[in-house]
Amino acid sequence: SAAGESVPKLKVGVVEGSFQDKDSLTKLSTLPGRDALLSQVLGTLMGLEYGLVGTLNGNLQKLVYVLSEASKK
Repeated sequence: SAAGESVPKLKVGVVEGSFQDKDSLTKLSTLPGRDALLSQVLGTLMGLEYGLVGTLNGNLQKLVYVLSEASKK
């Protein structure tokens, strides 16, 4: 920027109808964009789904093994 030019600084603001102070505005300004946030949420949900599937699959394999062993007796 040119010498003597000053960058405007926010002190307060309104975001989606809610009053925000300087600290809140600073935190909001550091958040990733909407698409990045949606990607993070989707990644988290998919990770949980795969973890659940893995857990259930492991328990089913144990059940099949126990039933197989019981049928041999």
